[in-house]
Amino acid sequence: MTSNHRYYQQPFAESIILTCLALVLLAFTTSSVLFFAYYFSDTSLGTEPPALMLSVSVCLGLLISYSVIMRLSTVFFMSVFMPQLKLSTFWFFSSITIGVLFAVFILWLGQFFDPPSDVDSTLKQIAAGGTAANILLFLSVVLLAPVGEEYLFRGVLLSGLSSQASTFSAILLSSVVFMAFHLLEYYGHWFALLAIFALGVLLAVLRLRSQSMSAPIICHASYNFIMLTLV
Repeated sequence: MTSNHRYYQQPFAESIILTCLALVLLAFTTSSVLFFAYYFSDTSLGTEPPALMLSVSVCLGLLISYSVIMRLSTVFFMSVFMPQLKLSTFWFFSSITIGVLFAVFILWLGQFFDPPSDVDSTLKQIAAGGTAANILLFLSVVLLAPVGEEYLFRGVLLSGLSSQASTFSAILLSSVVFMAFHLLEYYGHWFALLAIFALGVLLAVLRLRSQSMSAPIICHASYNFIMLTLV
């Protein structure tokens, strides 16, 4: 690996374009999968989608969207992401511990802030389904989302923002965008959105301190696992 690759920084404009593209791809692929599922199952478009149908659309949406983003940012993927998957034993266990403790803290604090009565997230709808739906939900939330979102937000976007702004500003801005990605899921639930913003800051700091992409991925996966199993 050359020194240019070792210190490669994602161009600012490309990082913004890729982030916007990821949002469009997620919406398009998830909606497309749902549409075809409605069509082939002869389900009326006006009815609530079954849990399994939702879980398949979410899983495929994440898989396809972030695969495309990685393919479009090959230089970053090969020069930064892959080399920085290495992780020491200390950071491995620290990442798990931080993710679990932060999730427990958010769950404890969240009991003082009731969500709006009309908020019924997609994840809750899927969790109420059968075994197959919950297996796909687990795969999406604990594996696909942490890998894809960390690659995009703590990888591509944080790197691009750092090329034009201070580290502090880059952390805050990438966390705001990370929170914005979850607006549709938690619209009206301000505490959940603030928790996601705080998680974004925590993951960015962890990524920079550990100098590893695996650390935020593992922390994110641990956080999501606790949220999925205890809520």
